[in-house]
Amino acid sequence: MIPSEPSKADRFIARTFRIGIAICSIFMLAGFLISLFRKGADDVSPAALWRMSGAQLVAEPAAWITLGILVLMATPIARVAITIAVFSRERDIRYTFIAVFVLLMIGVSIVSTLL
Repeated sequence: MIPSEPSKADRFIARTFRIGIAICSIFMLAGFLISLFRKGADDVSPAALWRMSGAQLVAEPAAWITLGILVLMATPIARVAITIAVFSRERDIRYTFIAVFVLLMIGVSIVSTLL
């Protein structure tokens, strides 16, 4: 049996994952390197990052690492959104609704966590 060629949508979704992981890795590596060379790097909670100015954030290792984690968390959410677009373009109503339901559940869980 000859394996089939991945579809254009499958390649796009795989590329989305690779780009998300690469961006996450860059941000986390930047945070690690800043923490190595910065004297007196403090342990900052993610909630405190929202109150910092732009100049403080650039020099704060925790800000870079937190941004990397947020990108890592957003990557699968982007995959679900892309899947919705792919299924709706293919007019596959059943899987479009399933993907929309999954995205809504992710949104509800994020909102309920923030409240």
